[in-house]
Amino acid sequence: MFTQAILLSFALGSYAQSISSSAVLGSSSTTASSVDAQTTMNLFIDAGSDQQFIGEVLNADCDKTTYGLYCTEGDYGSGILSSTCDPDAIARATYGPGSFGLSTEAMTSGVRVTLVEECQLSGTTQAVCTASIGVSANGENTATSSTGTRTGTDVNYFQVPITAGASKLAACTGSDASSSGNAAPAATGAAEVWKVLVVPGAAALLGALA
Repeated sequence: MFTQAILLSFALGSYAQSISSSAVLGSSSTTASSVDAQTTMNLFIDAGSDQQFIGEVLNADCDKTTYGLYCTEGDYGSGILSSTCDPDAIARATYGPGSFGLSTEAMTSGVRVTLVEECQLSGTTQAVCTASIGVSANGENTATSSTGTRTGTDVNYFQVPITAGASKLAACTGSDASSSGNAAPAATGAAEVWKVLVVPGAAALLGALA
């Protein structure tokens, strides 16, 4: 049990610096340097307001849209994943009417870290998100989760230039999948990419494992 505590503590501290891009999107050809800003999406992302992002459309239909998101500027913030923003660190985020799902994972020094989050968004003023993080190494596994609510100025929307796959948005004109420009899409989903809501749960788990 003490080993699990060490693994979790180590992984949470080094995850942001060593995240593997291939773990989420495979051999994606899009990078932070290949920005084509002709299409811009206004997306809620549960991250610090000083951050900037680019994205690519992986899949889009009339019910949901899946993006690959990249942070290009800013810090991760005060969460457990605290580090300088890394344009090679990516996350897979799916937006739908009032719902969201995000997943990403990384390998660092033999430790695998998995992050999953699901959110419900009430207009543009509130997001209720449940995030979980798991750590696996040397045959041992541990995990923790927490639910948090964002309101007011903590609900941040970002203008996200789309670097690839923008043509997939045309299938559902007027739907969540094709929302663009300055207007925030109504009842869309929320994405916690790098600033995690599981700090209280992680602290409690570390205390229990110690």
